[in-house]
Amino acid sequence: MADLYSTEYANVNSNKRNSPNTEGEVHYMSRAFTGTALTTSDTLYVAKMPNGARILPQSLVIISDLEVSASVNVGYAAYTANDGSSVAADPDAFISALDASSARTKTNFDESQTHDDGYTFTGEGDLTLTLAAGTSVAADTFNFHIMYTLGGE
Repeated sequence: MADLYSTEYANVNSNKRNSPNTEGEVHYMSRAFTGTALTTSDTLYVAKMPNGARILPQSLVIISDLEVSASVNVGYAAYTANDGSSVAADPDAFISALDASSARTKTNFDESQTHDDGYTFTGEGDLTLTLAAGTSVAADTFNFHIMYTLGGE
């Protein structure tokens, strides 16, 4: 029987890292938004993320019962990377056209299958919530539970 090791296991034991990591701690922030009508032309800025923050796919949003046929996207706004280059907005990077018209929808940030292992901001950036085309909501509640590391993994 052979002993086999994941890449990360082998790298840690040889003092190599797959990505820079200055802390290794998981940080948590809670954000909430309630009560204002939103349409497809609106952007809700949820949280400002520090440079190097890696959003973990375990992050989640809990959404109250939205109107019929209401769907939401969670992603990030355009920002400037540390090297001065522009990073394009990806409004549905984490959650894409989620049907939130039933009572209390709870969804993790890997729903869109774009960043299954997380996303690292290469500069200071904003998490956003937008509504899918043709959607509007009134006086609903969005509770975000955001988990991230700083500096990598």
